[in-house]
Amino acid sequence: NQPGLVDHISSAMTASGQAIAVIDSIDAFEDEFSHNLDLCLLDATDSSDAVFEFAARLRQVHPLVGLVCITKPNCTSKRILAWKNGADLVMESPWDTDEFQALMANLLQRLRMAQQTFSPAAKTAPKSLELNSAQRSLVGPAAHIMLTSTEYLLLQSLARAKDRTLALWQIYDLLGKTEQTLKKPALEAQLYRLRKKLRDCGAGNQALKAVRLKGYQLCIPIWIR
Repeated sequence: NQPGLVDHISSAMTASGQAIAVIDSIDAFEDEFSHNLDLCLLDATDSSDAVFEFAARLRQVHPLVGLVCITKPNCTSKRILAWKNGADLVMESPWDTDEFQALMANLLQRLRMAQQTFSPAAKTAPKSLELNSAQRSLVGPAAHIMLTSTEYLLLQSLARAKDRTLALWQIYDLLGKTEQTLKKPALEAQLYRLRKKLRDCGAGNQALKAVRLKGYQLCIPIWIR
């Protein structure tokens, strides 16, 4: 929302030796950002609550991500909303660059320690699964199964989507296909194989269901690591 704010963050992170990708909207993040996350900074300086809804979904599927919300000064209600939706840190803009770099370094150090001690079996609820981004695999209480690139992309996108639901047009767009280049029976066959892998991992028979006249919904929590 604020080019000056983005430039300020990028410069500070780069000076600290951290690579950063700038995504200009929530939709662009959900459509394009496909690799594992360490740290996510959200610009919450406008009046919309959509960024906080996105923060809650992001926290759910990325339990170990560092989540920082940047709000306008003296906006207590937005700071509270950020904390309630999973932020590790809430900052007001503008800030001192040295302070910002110190805070980011401290947060990243804590995240690395958490990643070293993280136990999926201890942290996830029954029947919840972990999507391993490095291996492109699905880990559950019953099995550890490798995914194809298409299966990984579909499952990751479903886990991140609002209500864990994707419309058919979104799925076609995600795969770079159309109804002419990928007929619906072929798409349904791909989703059937993905549903079987979810079941084999211990997610039950209703982990992925068709939503009439809309698309498909993921019905279980999945953590992305």
